[in-house]
Amino acid sequence: MIRTSQCGQSQMSLKRSCCCRLAPEHKFPAGHLDCYAATKWAFDNAVALGGDQTQVAVGGDSAGGSIAAAVCHLARDMKGPKLAMQVLLYPMMQPTAHYGKAFVATFGRHALF
Repeated sequence: MIRTSQCGQSQMSLKRSCCCRLAPEHKFPAGHLDCYAATKWAFDNAVALGGDQTQVAVGGDSAGGSIAAAVCHLARDMKGPKLAMQVLLYPMMQPTAHYGKAFVATFGRHALF
C-alpha cells in the first residue's frame, strides 16, 4: 500500500497501512484477503477514528496497486465497503501471466480489466 508519509501531507486525512501474509508461506489469495479485511475494518471504524466513512479509499504501488484493485473488486463482489476511490501507482495489471489459474479461479478472468 502507499506509504502513509507520502500521501495527503497537505490535507486533513487519516491514513492506515496494513501488513499482509506473504507467499510462499501463505498461498494466494491470503494477502489479498488480509488487505480486504483491513480495508473493511478501516471503513467500519472510520467515524470512531475521526474520519469520514464516505471518503475511505485504497491505494498502492506496483504489486500493492494490484492488491488495491483486487480489494475494490472484493468490496464490490462481497457487498462490502463502498470505497470513494482507488489510487494505483504503476500497478501490475495483467496478473494472469503471474498468478495463473489461482487468480482466475478466485477473482474471475476479467477481474482487473
